[in-house]
Amino acid sequence: MPFEVHVWGGRSFASCELGGDNSSACRRAFATYNTLSLQADEVVYHPGQGLREAHGNVVTEDESGEHKAPVTFYVHDGQAILMHQDG
Repeated sequence: MPFEVHVWGGRSFASCELGGDNSSACRRAFATYNTLSLQADEVVYHPGQGLREAHGNVVTEDESGEHKAPVTFYVHDGQAILMHQDG
């Protein structure tokens, strides 16, 4: 079974756009892929390129621990490969 990218919450989340909800799910975006999870002010996934970007108060967590910085990951075949991280 292939791994799937899940992204929810944030300003562009459908229920937030429709209702203008100010819940925590609308203030932060969340994403998971295999053992990687992240939350940020904005998460964007480009499925055709396999890239996932996170910006604004980013917190990522994987088997190596928790990290805080804007990031871009290439996600494919169960791996999330760090492509870019702002310092």
